[in-house]
Order: sequence, then C-alpha cells, then structure tokens
Amino acid sequence: MKAGLIAINLAAIIFGTAALFGKLPVSPVWIVALRGAFACIALLLLGLIRGGLVAVRSKAQIKALIMTGVLLAVHWLTFFASVQLAGVAIATLTFAAFPLFTVILVAWSKRKVPTPLEIGAGIAILIAVGMLVDIHADGLALLGAVSGFVSAIAFAYFGIKAKRLTGELPPLTVSLGQNLSWH
Repeated sequence: MKAGLIAINLAAIIFGTAALFGKLPVSPVWIVALRGAFACIALLLLGLIRGGLVAVRSKAQIKALIMTGVLLAVHWLTFFASVQLAGVAIATLTFAAFPLFTVILVAWSKRKVPTPLEIGAGIAILIAVGMLVDIHADGLALLGAVSGFVSAIAFAYFGIKAKRLTGELPPLTVSLGQNLSWH
C-alpha cells in the first residue's frame, strides 16, 4: 500500500512538472528529442534490470509502434509549443481535453453520436478555454490553445491505437518501441 501511494505521488509530480520544460528558451523539437532520448535510455536500463523487453518481429506490430510513436511525438511537440505560445495553464487545460476527444474519436469510429453528457462536457471545456484565452491580445494565446487541442487529439488517437499494442506486447517493450520509432 505504501509503495503504491509513493508511486502515485511520484507520478503526479512528474506529470505536473512536465509542462515546465516547455518554458525553457529552446525549440519544442529539442525538448521532445531530449525527452525521448532520456526515455529511451531509462526504459532500456529498466528493461535490462527488471526484464520485460521482448523482440518485436511482427510487421503489423512494428508499423503500429511507429504510428503510435509518431502520434506521441506530435502530442509532445504541440503540447510544448502550446506552453511556449499560451502558457502552462492554457496548454494544460487544452491537453486535459483528451478524454473528450477520445470519446469523439471512438464514437466516430463506431458511427455513433456522443451522449448529451459528453456533448455537454465538450461545451464546458470550450467555454473554459474561451474564458482563459484573450483572443484580442497578440494572437499567440489562441494559437497556443489550438496547439494544445491538437496535442489532446494526438494523445487521444495515440491512446486508442496504443491500447491494442499493450494487449499484445509487454508495456515496457511498447513504450521503448514508441520512443525509439521517432529517434
């Protein structure tokens, strides 16, 4: 129980501070490239120490790893661009809309209409972002919000596509493969 609480709090700290890297005075491309390189090294070391890495031989799985890796890269690039353009608050709020986009993408793929509750949640998110974004300023906040929403859409699509992979391969192999695919 105690180890689980520590892990949850550590994950919250890591997730909560990720946006701060976007405030660095460097291109989001460099932030994402270095973040991905660090992730590759850490995942490889973890895999060597604990096990859990397997060779991926299926062409379909390799294609899926590459596709989800590219989606992950697009997510991070647009998220950090959003931080630099509009600030941490707008970037985080717009990215946090990914569950809404997941619902929309799943409904669209199944040719179903989202429920009234889901539509209401979407409207609430758009209103909240609209209240934060000063569209009469220099335009960067609006561009940052759009970038944040693109990040959310990429992450939603990533989550949908990665779900199948984690059912076929160990999670460590999937994460390493996704990070390696765009490095």
